[in-house]
Amino acid sequence: MNAGFDRGTAIGRLAITTGLFLVSARILAQATGTTTGDIRGRVLDESGAAVAGVTVTAVSRESGLVRSDLTFPDGAFAIRLLPPGLYRLTASREGFRTAALDDVRVALGSSTPIELRLEIGVVTESVAVTARAGLIDPASSDLGKTIGEEKIRNLPINQRNFIEFSLTTPGVVGDRGPQPGAAPSSGLSFNGQSPRYNNILVDGLDNNDPAVGSIRTTFSQDAVEEYQVIQTPFAAEYGRAAGGIVNIVTHSGSNDLHGSAFYFYRDDSLAAHNFLTGGKTPYNQDQYGATIGGPVVRERLFYFGAAERLAVTDANVVTISDDTVGAIRRSGFDVENGDVPFERSRNTWLLKLDWQRSSRHSFSLRGTYADEEDENQQRWGGLVARSGGGVRRIEDSAIAATGVSILSEMVSNEFRALYSRREQRLDSLDPTGGVAVEIQGFATFGTNQLLPQPRDLTTYQAFDAVSLFGSRGTYKFGLDYLHTDVEGRLPLYFSGLYVFSDLPAIPGLLPAPISALEAFEAGIPAGFAQGFGDPAAKISANQLGAFAQGEWNLTERLLLRLGLRYDYEDPVDPFPTDSDNWAPRLSFSWAGGRTWRVRGGIGRFYGVVSFAPSVLAAIENGSRAKVVSRSIEVVGAPSPLEPWTLPNHRFANEAEAGASVVPLTIYRAGRFESVYSDHAGLGWEKELGGGTLLNLDYIRVRGRKILVERNVNPVVNGSRPDPSFSEIFLYESSGKSWYDAVTIGARTRPGSRLDLAAYYTYADAEDDSIDWSEGQPEDPLNIGGERGPTIHVPRHRAQLSGSYSSPESGAWWKRGWILAIIADHTAGLPYNELAGFDRNKNGDFPPSDRPEGVGRNRRTLPSATTVDLRVSRRFRLGRATIEGIVEAFNVFNRENVLEVNGVRYRDPSLEPNPDFGRATRTSDPRRIQIGGRVSF
Repeated sequence: MNAGFDRGTAIGRLAITTGLFLVSARILAQATGTTTGDIRGRVLDESGAAVAGVTVTAVSRESGLVRSDLTFPDGAFAIRLLPPGLYRLTASREGFRTAALDDVRVALGSSTPIELRLEIGVVTESVAVTARAGLIDPASSDLGKTIGEEKIRNLPINQRNFIEFSLTTPGVVGDRGPQPGAAPSSGLSFNGQSPRYNNILVDGLDNNDPAVGSIRTTFSQDAVEEYQVIQTPFAAEYGRAAGGIVNIVTHSGSNDLHGSAFYFYRDDSLAAHNFLTGGKTPYNQDQYGATIGGPVVRERLFYFGAAERLAVTDANVVTISDDTVGAIRRSGFDVENGDVPFERSRNTWLLKLDWQRSSRHSFSLRGTYADEEDENQQRWGGLVARSGGGVRRIEDSAIAATGVSILSEMVSNEFRALYSRREQRLDSLDPTGGVAVEIQGFATFGTNQLLPQPRDLTTYQAFDAVSLFGSRGTYKFGLDYLHTDVEGRLPLYFSGLYVFSDLPAIPGLLPAPISALEAFEAGIPAGFAQGFGDPAAKISANQLGAFAQGEWNLTERLLLRLGLRYDYEDPVDPFPTDSDNWAPRLSFSWAGGRTWRVRGGIGRFYGVVSFAPSVLAAIENGSRAKVVSRSIEVVGAPSPLEPWTLPNHRFANEAEAGASVVPLTIYRAGRFESVYSDHAGLGWEKELGGGTLLNLDYIRVRGRKILVERNVNPVVNGSRPDPSFSEIFLYESSGKSWYDAVTIGARTRPGSRLDLAAYYTYADAEDDSIDWSEGQPEDPLNIGGERGPTIHVPRHRAQLSGSYSSPESGAWWKRGWILAIIADHTAGLPYNELAGFDRNKNGDFPPSDRPEGVGRNRRTLPSATTVDLRVSRRFRLGRATIEGIVEAFNVFNRENVLEVNGVRYRDPSLEPNPDFGRATRTSDPRRIQIGGRVSF
């Protein structure tokens, strides 16, 4: 706001559709934006009395942006909608010396509290103020953490994937659910919820792949200004997330020319031995990039650009035996075992222009482009040959425009718009495009049954919010519209799939039982499936969000925030529209003293269901596309031996295949409602001397209407309820989750020489289905019987992250050092124990049955500990800074088991499986990386 604001003006009572009421207050409430922050505080004289009519001015150290406000009669002021960064703050009034405070940091989505004291004197006499901003933000009511530029620059993050900074905050864990190559998730589970229901924002705009609930390709870590992880987003502005929010703001240029260039290198000579093989696997990684930013017109127009490349040569260990490889090759297929290489690469570019039209109006235009390739996207290795995997190629581009305008002393507006395009191709690594073959217990190779799978995604988004400021409160109203077009193909089993298994004696065919490998060598498959029809899809979907929110300081110490959000979800047919999604939210912050406060709230949060299940239900419905199946067990019917003898081992067309011997398997849409979660949180913060903040938080989350997949046509008493079909997979909104957690933590002042954050979390998390790609319940007709521990969430977790910077003075060999660490310890994570056969004889394949009396996810892995370290040293050379860097990931070379063989028995005779409990996937061994950076 500008000086001259008439403090006698009040908004009065404001009637809005949400039923918010204007509440009398003495101090102006704050309203931070998704991409901005505020400075607020009080101005006092030497005796501690409030000083009214003081002009408080904030000037950006980077861009020269100037914003001002006048203090209330009680000395309060607020300077709003400031881009994150450093500011110089001055306070002046006739009869007092001007007070100046340098390096006031404005954090994303936060209010920086400041108290200034004026001395009596001539206004032209300036006095430097050394007071520091408080650690407690009394205007914040959510439970979240902000990761600033220093941590982003210094912490050791593997392959510079800055999304993983989220894992350094409480309540956020990595995704341990199924990761099919065509349908990866966001990789982050908030509060035990599905990783598909988060909202990742870049500059306040969507950065998600709604087809599967994953994250679109990002950009260089050096392009990130600040990063906010919101565990419970109580503000009504945040939507389309039943899990959590990751809010990222990109860098901007400044009045001075700045740039940097970096290079990192690692290979297998800098790594320890693979935990599963006992030897080193081939590995090489190069990662390099640069940034540049500066003024086009000083204090008006700025530019910033960033580019980065990652190139990795890695290897998977294929454990198919030599005898099996020989048998496969003799049958005309090509597979290899041992260390089999693959490559992964990513190139990203970002260009941003910022225009400060005036102190009241600022605009940004950002363009991003990325291309990436990953030959391990559809995972392979172990008993799956390289040809059974898939390579993903992506081109991802976006243009985003944002604007912030202070229209008057009482009104501001935020506008954002986005166009993005994502072209993804997931192709088989089988160069022949041949059939898929599964020799149970021996090998899997050939074209994966879900591939190839192309998908083009186009997104349009428009957001606008108006804020009203007055002496009695702050109000914000907004609309958020998102339209998505998706075009792709889902050719299920179109390449053909053979399954070879142990076979009993079959009269006229097999005089004695044979093994799966012997059946393959004899050319006797147990089953065959091939898809036909139209697998193409061209769809559109819409989401609309509208919100209204009011904030009031009921007293000097108590802030109340009340909001209501409406979310309209128009998903892909055959799912119906859900238009009754009202989400009320209430939160508060109460400062019980100068150094402590309590904050928390309750609210409902709606997520968006991924498009993939509805597309599958629309395509694989038995008429538009269908899978023709044959089984060796169906006596007298056409046999799977017939297509095995054909060229390419499959039918040329549907007419040649004829009718399916086995009834069709189809997918259908069941009862659908938008997924949502109910949150309740309560937190306590205490600021200690020396710049340390303690916190104690409790959060309770209940997830409802989670989309699950279940077979509603299982075998019951020897037959299926609908004998005209095999499995009928139904997608319906019937899943639930339960999460309760307590976190105790401490952090030092961000940006200080010792910048540390440490947290311990105790969590109790359960669900009855984690994801629509998880697999079938043991009894799909009783999903309530599946309630068990959530596989993502450990009971106990301790985290430490931070850095130490050596003093800039003293002996030369002591200066310029930075030591950074990320350490994480988790108790054993749950996993699901399986019997290994169809114990309840309901016809599911692969069988989902557990041993008798064993509940879902009741087994636990060993505990896991990871410590990543970074040591760097900076040298100044004129205006330039040169930095040498060494990083060690899993520095203590701890074997952290990620997955085990969970099958208890070999067969229905209950013969023990000798591999039960054996690790099948572990964390990476210790890997060391060296690099350097030049910046100016």
